[in-house]
Amino acid sequence: MTRLLVVGLSQRAGEVFVDVSPDWRVAAFTLAAASCATLLCGVAPALRAGRVAPQAALAEHGRPGSANTRFGLDRAILVGQVALTLILVVTAGLFARTFTKLAVLDAGVDPDRVLLVTPHAFGAAAALSAEERLRRYDRIRAAVQEVPGVAHAAVSFPTPLSANTWRAMLDPADAPEIAEEARWVDAATVSPDWFATYGAPLLRGRDFREDDQASPRSVVIVNDAFVSRYFGIGRDPLGRTIGVLHEPDQRHVIVGVVGNVISVSLRDAVRPAVYFPLGRDGRLNPVRGAFAIYTAPSGIFTVGVRTERGAPAALAGSVVGVIRTVDPSLTSEVRTLATQVDGTLRQERLAALVAGLFGGMALLLAAVGLYSVTLLAMRRQRVATGIRMALGATRGRVLGEAVRRVLRVVGTGVAVGGLASLAVGRALGTLLYGLEPHDPVTLATAAVVLGLAGAGAGLA
Repeated sequence: MTRLLVVGLSQRAGEVFVDVSPDWRVAAFTLAAASCATLLCGVAPALRAGRVAPQAALAEHGRPGSANTRFGLDRAILVGQVALTLILVVTAGLFARTFTKLAVLDAGVDPDRVLLVTPHAFGAAAALSAEERLRRYDRIRAAVQEVPGVAHAAVSFPTPLSANTWRAMLDPADAPEIAEEARWVDAATVSPDWFATYGAPLLRGRDFREDDQASPRSVVIVNDAFVSRYFGIGRDPLGRTIGVLHEPDQRHVIVGVVGNVISVSLRDAVRPAVYFPLGRDGRLNPVRGAFAIYTAPSGIFTVGVRTERGAPAALAGSVVGVIRTVDPSLTSEVRTLATQVDGTLRQERLAALVAGLFGGMALLLAAVGLYSVTLLAMRRQRVATGIRMALGATRGRVLGEAVRRVLRVVGTGVAVGGLASLAVGRALGTLLYGLEPHDPVTLATAAVVLGLAGAGAGLA
């Protein structure tokens, strides 16, 4: 459990270390809480039992219906417990379904065989000019491409589903009818073969070429969402030009259309994106001044590597070694694209894990409570039950009445908890994805689970 908690709390920026060594303060708090719960739950029944007169108890013992009058408070407590259990089970179901929906969401890339290597430069290596850094990355990409087992290699900033992003604003002249806030698009600087490396499908046109960096004509590639927003569905954008704010004299020709790649988080809606060739006009930032929100840290680009087969981590040593032969001063940060994609789900995984744990414990406690109260009621009615069976009542009929008694309690608790879970669901609305806070499937499933638990407690 500790390992699962650490994995859930760790983020891409670094791991979280949790001290799980014994602590006397935690032990003292746990002991105090357990003692208070024991006293609160034990004193009330003891006081009630102490107030019962012996003769009255003997006279009422075995009288049909007497047990029902003695368990009003018990049933009220059980109804509250069932209601709280339903809320926890519904919450666990909502978080679990959110995690499942995000886990199967198409991010627009194929992460299974992609290794990400980010070389970091320090000292004099970090002070290189833009042209020198560009040549260094060209040499790195060419060297990595020659490593046995590498199918494709590319350099870019940023990478899909990373914490970094660039955004550019289109020239108002290209989209005069679109509001200013809708002209912001995601932007990335990528080398040739980037789309094949990450498994993003090229829908129309062509990929970047090596000569695009030196060509007098600036070219770009856009995603399908860009075409839908700015050109309309079904229209061909190839050969059309777009401008970027702050550089109105520079026009960029669209030479390709790719599938939609999610930039930052799986929760984000697909946004229009523009891809610029790496090092256009000898600069790492191809349209300097156009990116008003984020700019690339000096020299921090990522080398993406798609392997021909097998786990990409197996090539990490070879790729890092080749990068060091190009520039020994570089230190490399290595991860897989699958790990990066998985990192975007850690919050949802942790929420589903914790909610499921508490929901499971609450369900177990509710079943134990239903079983205990039902068993005590049946023992108090043992004489009456024996008389009824002697007069012809079948065992099945007696068991059926016990189950119906439990299900009435469960039904009342489900009705109360169902109303409360609607309010809880609305409070959790921002944490859900692809679900309504009052999702009927989750609520019905939780009610069925509680009903089965109650029926099992009654039959036991």
